Amino acid sequence: MSDLYLVRCTDVVGRAMAGIYAAALTSTGMAATWKQDRAARYESEAAANAVASRLGKKFSGTVWSAEVVQ
Repeated sequence: MSDLYLVRCTDVVGRAMAGIYAAALTSTGMAATWKQDRAARYESEAAANAVASRLGKKFSGTVWSAEVVQ
């Protein structure tokens, strides 16, 4: 069985978004959640890292990381 990945905000200036998960990406923004079980799952680390990179560019001052679902 292959691993699934989540994208989580691991650092942010002001800490307002720290700890939230990416639940969905839309053309106008992002839906986010604090609950891991509601977060989007990505089938590859590369896909999760691509989403993390996009979010980091969209929301300046934030750092997003891909994590293996536990």
